[in-house]
Amino acid sequence: MLTKHSWADVRADIAKVNPLLAAIIDPINPGEEYSIYKLKCPWGQHLL
Repeated sequence: MLTKHSWADVRADIAKVNPLLAAIIDPINPGEEYSIYKLKCPWGQHLL
């Protein structure tokens, strides 16, 4: 399943697993026009 998010939507989740990345992106403050996509798929599934 592919879902579209903004930085504001995923910032807290990313900061939990990679606080350094969140600290780098925060000053950039990407707006709604920059999307982040989250892909969920079964382990081992081939992606084309």
